[in-house]
Amino acid sequence: MDTTEKKKSRDFNIYYLNFSKVYEIAMMINNVILTKIETDKSSSFEEQYGFTSSISAQGTKQFLDGIKASISADARETSTSSSKVVESLDVKTTKSILLRRIIEQCASVTLLDNSAEGNLVKVDRVKLGLLNEESLRQFLILRRDALKGMQVEGMEVNNLVSSMLQDYAYILKGLVYDESMKEPVSEIIIKIPMEIQ
Repeated sequence: MDTTEKKKSRDFNIYYLNFSKVYEIAMMINNVILTKIETDKSSSFEEQYGFTSSISAQGTKQFLDGIKASISADARETSTSSSKVVESLDVKTTKSILLRRIIEQCASVTLLDNSAEGNLVKVDRVKLGLLNEESLRQFLILRRDALKGMQVEGMEVNNLVSSMLQDYAYILKGLVYDESMKEPVSEIIIKIPMEIQ
């Protein structure tokens, strides 16, 4: 055996997922949640017994011929049993479920030349990077109220910067690679607004 094979690395990684992320992943796998199971079992047993007897005699010449006797017995038993299990299921709709439905409708493309405006496409094998990283860092510093309380000619500078930030966006540059992930075949630019408004 090689000495390199004997000295295997004992390093490991610990990943932490918060509950909301675990929930999203679980919903992507199956969005049906079992909320309640009810089991109902019932059984009944009924018995009936009866006994009837009658003797009658009629007066005739031959006394013994006229005597009639009847005896009857009746027994009845009824048994029933039933069981049922009721499961209550809750079907959740989350962002991941909605996203999965959208992805199912997307056309998967590598080259965007054949795509038209309005097409719903999914682009695989993309490496993204920030195009405006330096200016983004500057805006993030200003966003944290770095200029709060500063006034120029009676105008609050922080309010002016906040209104400018509403139009600011992250600009991502992406290279779309071929199946071997060696050669880029397309270039894309994605603009994501910084503020939700």
